[in-house]
Amino acid sequence: MNCQICGNGENLEEYAAKEMLLGTCDRFHYFQCPECWCLQIAAIPENMTPAEICVLRIPTVSSDAWRQYKTDWVSLDAPRYLFLHSIKSINMLAEESRLKVAAILYDALPKQFWGSEMIKRDISLLAEEDAGSRRKFFLSHFFHCIAWHYRTYQWNRERRGDQIVIFLKPA
Repeated sequence: MNCQICGNGENLEEYAAKEMLLGTCDRFHYFQCPECWCLQIAAIPENMTPAEICVLRIPTVSSDAWRQYKTDWVSLDAPRYLFLHSIKSINMLAEESRLKVAAILYDALPKQFWGSEMIKRDISLLAEEDAGSRRKFFLSHFFHCIAWHYRTYQWNRERRGDQIVIFLKPA
Protein backbone atom coordinates (compact mmCIF):
# COMPACT_ATOMS: atom_id res chain seq x y z
CA MET A 1 0.00 0.00 0.00
CA ASN A 2 1.38 3.41 -1.01
CA CYS A 3 0.30 6.94 -0.16
CA GLN A 4 -1.97 8.20 -2.95
CA ILE A 5 -0.66 11.75 -2.43
CA CYS A 6 3.14 11.48 -2.40
CA GLY A 7 3.70 7.81 -3.35
CA ASN A 8 5.55 6.93 -0.14
CA GLY A 9 5.23 3.26 0.81
CA GLU A 10 7.39 3.13 3.94
CA ASN A 11 6.51 3.50 7.62
CA LEU A 12 2.81 4.08 6.99
CA GLU A 13 1.00 3.97 10.33
CA GLU A 14 -2.27 2.06 10.00
CA TYR A 15 -5.13 2.56 12.42
CA ALA A 16 -8.42 0.79 12.98
CA ALA A 17 -11.26 3.04 14.04
CA LYS A 18 -14.54 1.94 15.52
CA GLU A 19 -17.54 3.88 14.29
CA MET A 20 -20.00 4.46 17.11
CA LEU A 21 -22.14 7.44 16.09
CA LEU A 22 -24.15 6.26 13.09
CA GLY A 23 -24.27 2.50 13.57
CA THR A 24 -22.39 1.89 10.34
CA CYS A 25 -19.53 -0.57 9.72
CA ASP A 26 -17.96 -1.69 12.98
CA ARG A 27 -14.39 -0.88 11.99
CA PHE A 28 -12.58 0.78 9.18
CA HIS A 29 -8.88 1.14 8.52
CA TYR A 30 -7.02 4.27 7.60
CA PHE A 31 -3.36 5.21 7.51
CA GLN A 32 -1.24 8.30 7.99
CA CYS A 33 1.74 9.00 5.76
CA PRO A 34 4.86 10.23 7.61
CA GLU A 35 6.03 12.12 4.50
CA CYS A 36 3.03 14.36 3.73
CA TRP A 37 1.00 13.68 6.94
CA CYS A 38 -2.23 13.03 5.06
CA LEU A 39 -4.84 10.57 6.32
CA GLN A 40 -6.31 8.10 3.84
CA ILE A 41 -8.87 5.33 3.96
CA ALA A 42 -6.96 2.07 3.48
CA ALA A 43 -9.92 0.39 1.77
CA ILE A 44 -13.67 0.43 1.62
CA PRO A 45 -14.69 -3.07 2.76
CA GLU A 46 -15.73 -5.27 -0.15
CA ASN A 47 -17.99 -7.45 1.97
CA MET A 48 -20.35 -4.72 3.15
CA THR A 49 -23.85 -5.97 3.91
CA PRO A 50 -26.89 -4.04 2.67
CA ALA A 51 -27.35 -2.75 6.24
CA GLU A 52 -23.86 -1.18 6.35
CA ILE A 53 -22.82 2.17 4.98
CA CYS A 54 -19.55 3.95 4.32
CA VAL A 55 -19.43 7.63 5.30
CA LEU A 56 -17.06 10.15 3.68
CA ARG A 57 -16.77 13.90 4.29
CA ILE A 58 -15.08 15.96 1.59
CA PRO A 59 -15.13 19.42 0.03
CA THR A 60 -16.95 19.66 -3.29
CA VAL A 61 -16.55 21.84 -6.35
CA SER A 62 -20.33 21.56 -6.78
CA SER A 63 -20.59 24.55 -4.45
CA ASP A 64 -21.09 28.28 -4.64
CA ALA A 65 -17.97 28.84 -2.52
CA TRP A 66 -15.86 27.17 -5.24
CA ARG A 67 -17.58 29.24 -7.94
CA GLN A 68 -17.09 32.46 -5.93
CA TYR A 69 -13.50 32.07 -4.70
CA LYS A 70 -11.79 29.66 -7.18
CA THR A 71 -8.04 29.71 -6.32
CA ASP A 72 -8.70 31.52 -3.01
CA TRP A 73 -11.14 28.85 -1.83
CA VAL A 74 -10.12 27.69 1.65
CA SER A 75 -10.84 24.03 0.82
CA LEU A 76 -8.09 23.94 -1.81
CA ASP A 77 -5.95 22.23 0.76
CA ALA A 78 -3.06 20.47 -0.99
CA PRO A 79 -1.79 17.88 -0.44
CA ARG A 80 -4.71 16.73 1.71
CA TYR A 81 -7.07 16.59 -1.27
CA LEU A 82 -5.48 15.17 -4.38
CA PHE A 83 -8.77 15.39 -6.26
CA LEU A 84 -11.67 17.78 -5.87
CA HIS A 85 -14.95 16.09 -6.66
CA SER A 86 -18.29 17.21 -7.96
CA ILE A 87 -21.52 15.44 -7.13
CA LYS A 88 -21.40 13.89 -10.61
CA SER A 89 -17.86 12.52 -10.12
CA ILE A 90 -18.79 11.08 -6.70
CA ASN A 91 -21.69 9.19 -8.28
CA MET A 92 -19.41 7.89 -11.05
CA LEU A 93 -16.75 6.71 -8.56
CA ALA A 94 -19.36 5.06 -6.36
CA GLU A 95 -20.72 3.15 -9.35
CA GLU A 96 -17.21 2.00 -10.35
CA SER A 97 -16.71 0.75 -6.76
CA ARG A 98 -19.97 -1.22 -6.78
CA LEU A 99 -21.53 1.27 -4.36
CA LYS A 100 -24.40 3.70 -4.62
CA VAL A 101 -24.87 7.10 -3.04
CA ALA A 102 -27.63 6.62 -0.48
CA ALA A 103 -27.64 10.26 0.69
CA ILE A 104 -25.64 13.46 0.65
CA LEU A 105 -25.67 15.85 3.58
CA TYR A 106 -24.39 19.39 3.09
CA ASP A 107 -22.57 20.47 6.25
CA ALA A 108 -20.38 23.40 5.28
CA LEU A 109 -19.16 25.81 7.93
CA PRO A 110 -18.77 29.61 7.82
CA LYS A 111 -15.06 28.98 7.29
CA GLN A 112 -15.91 28.63 3.58
CA PHE A 113 -16.32 32.44 3.64
CA TRP A 114 -13.97 33.83 6.27
CA GLY A 115 -11.17 31.39 5.43
CA SER A 116 -11.42 32.17 1.72
CA GLU A 117 -11.55 35.91 2.42
CA MET A 118 -8.36 35.63 4.52
CA ILE A 119 -6.60 33.70 1.76
CA LYS A 120 -7.71 36.36 -0.72
CA ARG A 121 -5.99 38.96 1.52
CA ASP A 122 -2.84 36.82 1.98
CA ILE A 123 -3.54 36.20 5.68
CA SER A 124 -2.40 32.78 6.87
CA LEU A 125 -4.98 30.77 8.78
CA LEU A 126 -2.29 29.13 10.95
CA ALA A 127 0.98 31.08 10.95
CA GLU A 128 1.84 32.65 14.29
CA GLU A 129 3.17 35.81 12.63
CA ASP A 130 -0.31 36.46 11.12
CA ALA A 131 -2.17 36.23 14.46
CA GLY A 132 -2.52 40.02 14.61
CA SER A 133 -3.82 40.15 11.04
CA ARG A 134 -6.39 37.45 11.80
CA ARG A 135 -7.58 39.32 14.90
CA LYS A 136 -7.85 42.55 12.92
CA PHE A 137 -9.72 40.73 10.14
CA PHE A 138 -12.36 39.32 12.52
CA LEU A 139 -12.81 42.64 14.33
CA SER A 140 -13.25 44.55 11.07
CA HIS A 141 -15.55 41.89 9.59
CA PHE A 142 -17.75 41.30 12.62
CA PHE A 143 -21.04 41.90 10.78
CA HIS A 144 -19.84 39.92 7.77
CA CYS A 145 -19.21 36.97 10.11
CA ILE A 146 -22.82 37.08 11.28
CA ALA A 147 -24.01 37.18 7.66
CA TRP A 148 -21.66 34.31 6.75
CA HIS A 149 -23.21 32.15 9.48
CA TYR A 150 -26.66 32.79 8.07
CA ARG A 151 -25.52 32.26 4.47
CA THR A 152 -23.84 28.96 5.44
CA TYR A 153 -27.10 27.72 6.93
CA GLN A 154 -29.00 28.85 3.82
CA TRP A 155 -26.50 27.35 1.35
CA ASN A 156 -26.51 24.00 3.16
CA ARG A 157 -30.32 23.89 2.98
CA GLU A 158 -30.15 24.72 -0.74
CA ARG A 159 -27.41 22.11 -1.38
CA ARG A 160 -24.84 24.79 -2.28
CA GLY A 161 -22.35 24.46 0.64
CA ASP A 162 -18.72 23.48 0.09
CA GLN A 163 -18.53 20.43 2.40
CA ILE A 164 -20.56 17.27 1.97
CA VAL A 165 -21.04 14.02 3.85
CA ILE A 166 -21.62 11.12 1.48
CA PHE A 167 -23.37 7.95 2.63
CA LEU A 168 -22.46 4.99 0.42
CA LYS A 169 -24.23 1.62 0.39
CA PRO A 170 -23.50 -1.55 -1.56
CA ALA A 171 -25.13 -1.41 -5.01
